[in-house]
Amino acid sequence: MPFLKKAFTALTASALLIPIGAQAVENIDTQSYWYGFFIGSAAMTCAFLEDGLITRAQAKETLIKIFSKDPEIPEVSRKAALKEMVQDKQNKSCPLPPR
Repeated sequence: MPFLKKAFTALTASALLIPIGAQAVENIDTQSYWYGFFIGSAAMTCAFLEDGLITRAQAKETLIKIFSKDPEIPEVSRKAALKEMVQDKQNKSCPLPPR
């Protein structure tokens, strides 16, 4: 009987931990998605400026809109992407908004 009790306890405990792990993965996926969105959108805007497809004013306006705060978007993703874009020497002439 002690084995059955231990097995039941272990099974119950493991079942309770599953939703916690799933929630953590969901948060990481959301942050990764938005980080990729910011990096991709900003890099494309900077590339368009560099190739002369848009003006500096258009690039600045677009980048301000891309990096504007939104309560539905993880702030950590926005800040990390902006920091990465600012530190990349390739984007030196790109009018990135201030951090």
